[in-house]
Amino acid sequence: MTGEEWDTIVVGAGVLGCATAYHLKRTDPDRSVLLLDRNERPAMGNTRRSVALFRDLFTSATNRDLATSTIAFFDHLEGELGHKLGLRRFGYYWMLGAERLRTLEDSLAALGGKGLDLEVHDEGEVRAMLGDNLAVSPRAPEGRGPMEPVAGAVLARNAGTLSPTSLTRFYEERFRAMGGEVEYGLRVERLVPESLRGGHVRVWEDAHVTAVEGPDGRRRAKGIVVAAGAWTPHLVEPLGIDSHVQPQTRQAFGLVGDGPKGLLERNGFPGGELPVLVLPAAGVYLKPIRSQGMVLAGCADGFGRPYGLEDDPQPEEGFLDGQIRPVLEGYLPGMRRAGVRVSWAGQYHYNTMDGNPFVFRTSNVTVVAGASGSGIMKSDAIGRVATATSLGQGEAELFGGRRIRVSDLGVRDRKVEPEDLMI
Repeated sequence: MTGEEWDTIVVGAGVLGCATAYHLKRTDPDRSVLLLDRNERPAMGNTRRSVALFRDLFTSATNRDLATSTIAFFDHLEGELGHKLGLRRFGYYWMLGAERLRTLEDSLAALGGKGLDLEVHDEGEVRAMLGDNLAVSPRAPEGRGPMEPVAGAVLARNAGTLSPTSLTRFYEERFRAMGGEVEYGLRVERLVPESLRGGHVRVWEDAHVTAVEGPDGRRRAKGIVVAAGAWTPHLVEPLGIDSHVQPQTRQAFGLVGDGPKGLLERNGFPGGELPVLVLPAAGVYLKPIRSQGMVLAGCADGFGRPYGLEDDPQPEEGFLDGQIRPVLEGYLPGMRRAGVRVSWAGQYHYNTMDGNPFVFRTSNVTVVAGASGSGIMKSDAIGRVATATSLGQGEAELFGGRRIRVSDLGVRDRKVEPEDLMI
């Protein structure tokens, strides 16, 4: 830091902000970097509220590169560096209706040819995996319309779970060890623009952001990185910077009882290890938590769920009963008696256009947003791209050596493929 000015301020100590702060210091050890967050420690916002899944099964090559390199970095942390992430692989089992299976057939065949560890199952193989837990032709509530029968599924093996707090703590602790500075309990309320000549901005003058401001005053920097998740639009859009993302609430419900127990203990998957189950209707999914005899249920409720920032989102029991349970109980009849042990809600920052993250720089601000619910599984790669973008570099080197043009995740020269497999 020179006087009262840092080289870079990173706003947001979730997994993406901490990964970016870490890679900034790793790339440029002499750079003064300040990491800010309104909470008292890292990963206390929506990172903590994540269901903490990872997978390399994406139809977008960009998403696939980001996730594959990040998952390899997870293995490196646990295997070579000995940092315990609670990493467990149990796979994803994405069940599909007939039409959806036909539209994805060529993509899934191509993904297998690219080295992804996956299998495509027909209806009979799905029955063999789930046995009497599954109703292939589900019964919807009377008068509420049909649910599509299960025609097949794709099993992706390089997928599972980890501890988001442990991952974020690695980045934050290593960042500190390299001389990075942090301030917690500091709420950033706005970004401060200035004319390049100093003082208030005039429309005919070039300007950039020179500081962040909150109740505790201003912190000045030569460059700002905004990695505040769902709060990103709240910070950048008052300046006329389009974040290209929308905050939206997601909920998770931990279910217990005979139905979850039957799924966990009586299935045909290798070693009896239940994978994440994604049902054909509405993106309803189940994450196994075998140690607690519980499955975690959620849903990609897009239409009907308003966009909007919530400071402290809360789960809605009526949503579980009215929206998620009918789908669960239609495809998995044994879930009818499942009780709720735990529930919570958090917010995604959605890229509503193509399902890939946005990383771009404008007016001295690097915006890191639009992870669309898959920020943890792409965190290391996004942190590297954000670092390269902030430093004005044209390419970022991902873990494992693959290089990616930072403009591919930008706005003006964006070059990504729309994602077809989102929850």
